[in-house]
Amino acid sequence: MKTIDYNPSTFEVTMAQIIADMQNQIQSKMEGVTFTKIERELNLDNPRVKFTLKDSDGDTHKLTVQVVQTIDEF
Repeated sequence: MKTIDYNPSTFEVTMAQIIADMQNQIQSKMEGVTFTKIERELNLDNPRVKFTLKDSDGDTHKLTVQVVQTIDEF
C-alpha cells in the first residue's frame, strides 16, 4: 500500500492509540510506578501519548511517546 498522507498517517494514529490502550500492561512492567493521567494527542502531525506517573517516593514525572512514520523507501 502506498501511503499518500503522512500528517498524521493512519498507521501513526493507530499505533499511538494502541500504546495508550496498553497503559495497564506498560504500568505493570514499571515497578513502583502508578499512571495518574494519560493524554492522547492523536490529531497532531506526529501523534503523541503523554503519561503522567507517580513513583514510589510520591514524585510526579511525565513521559511522552511520539509516533513518527518515515516516508516509504522504494
